Amino acid sequence: MLKALKKLPGFSSYDKDGVQIFNSTHDLVNTACKNAYKLASQKFNDPKEDPFTNIHLLISRFMDLKKEQNFLEK
Repeated sequence: MLKALKKLPGFSSYDKDGVQIFNSTHDLVNTACKNAYKLASQKFNDPKEDPFTNIHLLISRFMDLKKEQNFLEK
């Protein structure tokens, strides 16, 4: 899997640490949140709720926490 991932654009120097994966994917977060929101709205009436359907809410909360952290560090 690691060999296959390193062949993708932006992942050539990927290693199993959180920094490189973040640097390689952080520009995709907004798109991922939009897609997750669309999925959540489509699955709203589905009785089998997938916990990952609301991942956009979790990411949004993480982003809010990061903003608070940056504010407090000033």
